[in-house]
Amino acid sequence: MNYSYSIIKSSICKLDLTKDEDYVHVYFVLSGNVKMLRKGKTLIYKTGEFFIQKPDKIPLEIEVNKGCIIYLAIHKNYFEKYYMKNTLNTENNFEIHHHIKDSFMNIIRNMYEKNYLEADICFIKMLNYLRVYLEIFDNYLFRPTLSKTINEIIEYINDNYKEPLKLCVVARELFYNESFISRKFKEEMNVTFTEYLTNVRLCNLAEYLIVRGEDNGIWEEFGFPSQRAFLKRFKETYHMTPREFILSTQYYRNPQHAITESVYTEVMKYLQYDKSSVNEMS
Repeated sequence: MNYSYSIIKSSICKLDLTKDEDYVHVYFVLSGNVKMLRKGKTLIYKTGEFFIQKPDKIPLEIEVNKGCIIYLAIHKNYFEKYYMKNTLNTENNFEIHHHIKDSFMNIIRNMYEKNYLEADICFIKMLNYLRVYLEIFDNYLFRPTLSKTINEIIEYINDNYKEPLKLCVVARELFYNESFISRKFKEEMNVTFTEYLTNVRLCNLAEYLIVRGEDNGIWEEFGFPSQRAFLKRFKETYHMTPREFILSTQYYRNPQHAITESVYTEVMKYLQYDKSSVNEMS
């Protein structure tokens, strides 16, 4: 998969990062603190906090003070405007932040443990919430609609996306007028019912490809009308074939930034602390 990581440890240093316009950069402060100048203001991020740099922003100059930061560089192609089914379960910003940080740390943990399959699964989960985080103030379909009718349709699609769904079937099952929900869906979600359904299938299918490691007959299992239609949409979304997608999950870069035992220990401490904090709040 097209992402890489870097680990920066320093007493005090200044770094000019994120010069690559094709990548979204996610920074996690593992220890110490980080100072950053943004819009004329100095922002300070402490241990356990994260920040994100989008491709369309100017390069960051950050100061690492007696600590360690880890950042992931994720290709912008992963941030297409489609919806991941789990995001509707996100109730607030705290929960979004928790899921991003938890997935981030588990990516690093599994990379150290050489459990690359699980690392990629954590990466896909993190993307779910990064899309919500990045676009929460835009009218994209990452953002749940306020329409009760459309949310009901979304929930139905998310639960039944492997079935041979059509708009007329959903309308009949939920007792809605087909023409009405066709128009309403487009207004609320900025995509058609069919486009949304296809993208939900592709999102879930991607994780399945990583776990299974082969794509034989997968188009039928996920409700696509033909293999040709499936391949066309898959290439449009991921810019590679399913086979290339599977092979890309086996390729890992940045040996010069190998995760050390001390970094791994810090990651495990954070995961244990974060788990106990969440349990206390629940």
